[in-house]
Formats: sequence, C-alpha cells, structure tokens
Amino acid sequence: MQNTDEYDDLFFLNFDNEIESVIPATEETISCDCQREHTEWDKLFIMLENSQMKENMLLESLDEVLKVELQMLRAEMLQFVKNFAGTCTTYLEKTTSQFWSQMDQMITKGRVSGGMSGMLHEIKQEKILQDILQLNQNLSNRLSQLEHVWQWRAEEGDQRSHSSEEGRVGYIMHGSNFMLKSLWQELQETKAELKESQKKTTKPSLPAGCETVILFPMRSKKIFMSVHPTGEMALFSFTACTWIKIP
Repeated sequence: MQNTDEYDDLFFLNFDNEIESVIPATEETISCDCQREHTEWDKLFIMLENSQMKENMLLESLDEVLKVELQMLRAEMLQFVKNFAGTCTTYLEKTTSQFWSQMDQMITKGRVSGGMSGMLHEIKQEKILQDILQLNQNLSNRLSQLEHVWQWRAEEGDQRSHSSEEGRVGYIMHGSNFMLKSLWQELQETKAELKESQKKTTKPSLPAGCETVILFPMRSKKIFMSVHPTGEMALFSFTACTWIKIP
C-alpha cells in the first residue's frame, strides 16, 4: 500500500491532449480490491478450481504410475515366456506322443479282439456246416435204404404173382402199409433233424442274450431289413440292443 500512495500523482497526470470531459480518477476509484473479503460464491469457485487442479494432478500421476507398472509387467511376461517356452513345447510334445501311442495301442487291441471274434465265428460256422453236411449224408443214406427196400418188395411181389388174387391184394396192401409207415417214420425223423439243424444255424448267428435280430441295411434294393428267425410272436415288453459288425 505504500507503493500505491507514492505513485498516485504519477498515474493521474493531466496532459494537453486529454479530453476534458473525462472525469479524473479519485482515490475511491483507484483503491485496490486486494483486501476485499471473498463472498461465499467466490470461496466455492476457488475451492472447485483447487479440487479440479488436484484431480488433474492425481490423474496425471496415476497415468504415469500405470504406464510404468505395465511396462514392468510386460518385461516380466516376456522374460517368463522366453524362459519357459522351451519347457512348454517339450511338455506338449511328450503329451501328444503319449496320447498317440495310447491311441495306437487301443486300435491294435481292437483289431486283435475283432480278429479273434471273427475267427471264433468262422469256427462256429464251419462246425454248423459240417453238421449240415453230415445230416444231408444221413438223409441220402436213408433214402437209398428206402429205395432198396422198395425194390426188394417189388421183386418179392413179382415172384409171388402166381398166388391167388386175394392173397396178392392182401400182400400188396400189407406191404404198402408197411412202406407208408416206414416212410412216415423216416419223414418225421428227418423233419426233427432239420428243425434241430435250423436251430443250430440260427442261434449261433445271434448275439448273446438275443432271441430275434433285425438286420439292416441289406444289399438288396427292394429289401431294407430282415428279421431272423421268422415266426409268430406276442410281445408285452422288449429290450433293444445295438450290435455293429465291423468288416
């Protein structure tokens, strides 16, 4: 305030070219506002300005700290990857090699088991075919025996043709009845043997625990599936199983 009092006369000198209508400044107009008390609004705005400045400073410092931390973290991650990349690649190679070796072992085991099951199935089929051939041979032998008996009866009938008509008729009837009975018995036996052979041929082809099989797809263009064995049945409940034949 001393400076303002000393230079009051210098600030307000009148010159010749000054406009006369201008009112000269007084001490009241040139008084300084430095000592004026701030109002509540002034204090509020000053506080807001200070808080905004502090916030900007904090944000700048936080950005700098984050940048430094991120750079350090990036350097550490690069160092970690550089150190452990080789170990990770070797571990992955070992795991993949173990996985593929296990898969190869499983495939070979499946092939061996499939080959063994196929061999067993072929052996069973060969046994069934041998039984069928033996049955056919037995049937042919029995038919040949029947033919011999028929021929022998015919020759014996020719030799006795000189007997009376009644005796000849009775003999023929007796011989025909005997032949019919023998033929009927032979046919019943062959029928029973054929049923047994059919059961033998159908049962081994079915999986264990199955009574009926639906085979599909078929090689025919008109037949899409087939049922084995064929026959009438009444179902109250059933259990479905899926069997896949691998060639």
